[in-house]
Amino acid sequence: MRKGLLKRVVAIALAAAMTFGGELVAPQFAQTAHAMEIVEGVLPVVNSADEGASVSAVFTQQIKLDDYKNDGSDVAKGYFKFNVNQDSWVHFAGSYAFSVDVCVGSDVTIYSDPSFSNKVLDYQFGYGYWRKKKETAAFLKKGTYYGYVCTVHENHPVFDGNMNIVAYAVPVSKIVNPKMSKKKGKTIVTFADSLGSYTNGVQYINKSVAKSQLGRDQSTWRKKVFSSWIGGDKKTKMMKTNSAGKYTFTAKKAGKYTAMIEDIYGNRYQRTFKVKVKK
Repeated sequence: MRKGLLKRVVAIALAAAMTFGGELVAPQFAQTAHAMEIVEGVLPVVNSADEGASVSAVFTQQIKLDDYKNDGSDVAKGYFKFNVNQDSWVHFAGSYAFSVDVCVGSDVTIYSDPSFSNKVLDYQFGYGYWRKKKETAAFLKKGTYYGYVCTVHENHPVFDGNMNIVAYAVPVSKIVNPKMSKKKGKTIVTFADSLGSYTNGVQYINKSVAKSQLGRDQSTWRKKVFSSWIGGDKKTKMMKTNSAGKYTFTAKKAGKYTAMIEDIYGNRYQRTFKVKVKK
């Protein structure tokens, strides 16, 4: 009798522990995501970041939050997914529409899997001085990505309007796509300024560079500290735009060259290509 009672007590204790442990291991929203509708959006594809200013939202959620309670109950959650059809630089931002007073703030997380477990990036926009990361970007591989957004009522006016997740993709084939003009003894290499004001810097070097060298603390590429570019290989050079607004450099030696672009968020992409020079 005492053994049976002991078994029941142990079973109840284990069940309670498993329930509590489950809340810690698997976030509540991740479990809810399977029950909630995941809306499929279309990610606009543009040739340059300048074209991204006029794209449609990849996800829109109609929200009405009646009053500010400051108890965590005045929230609206949304789940969405979208396809990146080719390796791309993808920019993310957000906006609101129709409500007179913007008294809400939204926190967004992008994942690379349908279980909402492999985080790719996050950002925030809307009401609240602590929401400083209003927009962001990343170089994303081809595939399907999933988003979770939580909009919180942060102040007293009623919010009745749309919350928009705005994103667009610039294919990497448009970012470092070298065009070559051959002349005797030299080749002029150019490619478009596809990221525009989102470009932090562009570098090149006369050799093939491994992907492992892409990081900011590696030996090949320079890193920007305040207004100066420091470190890197002695042969690495910074590129500037010409009068036509394109990045350019002159190669007097044939061989493999690698160009690397860094955006204002610290993301980097590089491409190696061959250059021929007429003798």
